[in-house]
Amino acid sequence: MFTVTPVRQRTHRIVWNDRAEIEFQGAMAARPKNVLVTGPHGWGKTEFCKEVARRAQVTLGREFKLMSVNLSPYTRFEDLIGTNYPVNTANGVAIQWVKGALQLAVEGGHMFLAEEITKSNPETQARLHSVLDEIGRRLTITERGGEEVPVHPDFWFFANSNPAGRGYAVQRLDPALQSRFYWTIEIDQPFCDERKLVEDIFGGDENATVHVMNWLEDLRSNAETIIPTRDVSMFSKALGRGVSPESAIEHQLKPQYDGDKYARIAAVTKAHFGS
Repeated sequence: MFTVTPVRQRTHRIVWNDRAEIEFQGAMAARPKNVLVTGPHGWGKTEFCKEVARRAQVTLGREFKLMSVNLSPYTRFEDLIGTNYPVNTANGVAIQWVKGALQLAVEGGHMFLAEEITKSNPETQARLHSVLDEIGRRLTITERGGEEVPVHPDFWFFANSNPAGRGYAVQRLDPALQSRFYWTIEIDQPFCDERKLVEDIFGGDENATVHVMNWLEDLRSNAETIIPTRDVSMFSKALGRGVSPESAIEHQLKPQYDGDKYARIAAVTKAHFGS
């Protein structure tokens, strides 16, 4: 029988596994060349990028920020670089340029993460070319009369994306942009120690941890019921708050999967946890 003592707050940490460590080494060796991280949702693409930034800060021995923007077909390039804003001054209203995340990263030598780059529009992708060039990198700001901002030698461009052609509302990257990525990492399986993750969420409760890991192993034994690390984490957190397993999958997993897949997940959940 599954039981877990609900507590007010559950903490958890990410313990990266051996495959992740290999990819960390590859990414760090590529610095500061451009890196693309691909894979289905929920396997830890963004967390991987955050960890790379933390490790790069240690290597550089200085503040090294991760600045990111979530892209969509409606994202304008000025949403990345900045825009003109009206500001009040002693002489009345004036127009002032406010730098965006990409310009700040380019000038300060930080890491910029373009989230969901395959959802971006062709114009935004095209204007990234000069920033990602291997030689003579520069950021051209046409909104400021074609101003060219030199790229700091420590600037590091990362992008992540879901794979095209697998049911995601994405498009393939423009070949010219794709060619500017020196290193590509695919994350389509766990990059962290999921048992330790679940154990931490349950505050060390061994019985609850074993229940969830057995449930997960059963789900992943069938290609049609594989779920990613994020769903495991969300499910475990719900259980840790005292939510029933049936209610947890209904409210957290059902909206993400089609009827057939959810029905199979629900059947496995009932077999492991009861109704």
